[in-house]
Amino acid sequence: MKNIKNLLSVLVVIFAMISLYSCKDDAPVYVPGEKQEGGVQAFIHENTPTSITVTPNNKSFELTFGRKNETQAATVDLQVIDADNKFDVPALSFAAGEKTKKISVAVNLATTESNKLTIFIPKEQAYWYGNDSITITVKNDYTWLDAGAVEFTSDWAGATAEIKIQGAKENPGLYRLLDVYNILEPDYAPKKGYHIEITLDENYNAVSLPNQFTNIGETSSTGGWWFLYWNPAKYGAFYNTGNEYTIEGAWASTDAAGTPTLKYLAEESFVWTKGYPGQ
Repeated sequence: MKNIKNLLSVLVVIFAMISLYSCKDDAPVYVPGEKQEGGVQAFIHENTPTSITVTPNNKSFELTFGRKNETQAATVDLQVIDADNKFDVPALSFAAGEKTKKISVAVNLATTESNKLTIFIPKEQAYWYGNDSITITVKNDYTWLDAGAVEFTSDWAGATAEIKIQGAKENPGLYRLLDVYNILEPDYAPKKGYHIEITLDENYNAVSLPNQFTNIGETSSTGGWWFLYWNPAKYGAFYNTGNEYTIEGAWASTDAAGTPTLKYLAEESFVWTKGYPGQ
């Protein structure tokens, strides 16, 4: 019995040794990457965001670049894809000994407009093990701050619902009612992001709707969209008594080519029930 136990012990040791060497054989072998010699060896900073929002009073943003070979002054021939010419990208030049460099990109977008910018470093100037290209979605918009909520009643949707209201930090007096028709009739306006903008004076009295055509996020039967049309010269009034506001205008639809047609008179109203700053 003792001999059997000794034999089992020997077998266990042998099995363990075989397993150990087998694992070593299967383990991946580390092969160091090829060392890059010469060139600028430039790269785009790894923490660069792919979505950026600028504001109407500060229409620019910074990009940070680095390089591994900083011995000499160098200029990187950045390649840019900017189909609509909405961005001004300056040259990227490093001084001798300079490892990182920031450039400021100017943005030529209208307020609330967005577009894409792609930048890439030519292969012969890029660092093999860094980011050599990036596509950034840039939007020009205000910083919107919470201003409470309104009780919105829509003749168009035949419904009433609580709607959030926000104010523009950089443009006092400009407000927006969020996702109005997506909340009132989600089956017809299924996507968020379509808001009603309004302007108020310093006493929070109604002034105007800054957009003549406000897309409500609902498609028309002719391949276009439905809009709230507001034009005081034709159809348009915006007035209030205290925290009760009324918008009068017209409903317009566009065809697939974007041509608008006025359809019906519009009258929408809301009561600023939460956070109303007026007296």
